[in-house]
Amino acid sequence: MEICPSPLNATSFEVQGKHIITALELSLDAQHCLSDGRGPGFRGKYTGSLHIAGAKIIHDGKRVIDILIGEKSIEKEKWYTVATSDYLHRGSGYESLANNINQTFLAEEIKDVIRIYASKKEFVERASVSRWIDQENHRLMM
Repeated sequence: MEICPSPLNATSFEVQGKHIITALELSLDAQHCLSDGRGPGFRGKYTGSLHIAGAKIIHDGKRVIDILIGEKSIEKEKWYTVATSDYLHRGSGYESLANNINQTFLAEEIKDVIRIYASKKEFVERASVSRWIDQENHRLMM
């Protein structure tokens, strides 16, 4: 509850790759992350940064260079299904995410979903893997 006190609902929707890239680039901007994040259902103070599962974000500290989903680069015009909260679905904090279609809202609140997944060791272990990869470090690994 301390980590996620908001009564937000789990939501999935489809959004184009270009809007995902825009939102993730804003996560590299400290001023944006520290901006006032308040809005309907939000009980925090700051917008914060986005995190992503199932992909790796290669960046140079200011811009996203590539997003790898599996081993494939994200396609700007392709529609991707994402799961998040209804707060982000509305574009609160990250306006580009409001450019979405085919929304599905679950009755469960995010805190309930976190409780379910946090009780499973494999999900907790995967959550600790860094998905933000500095471009310089990425070159060294290749």
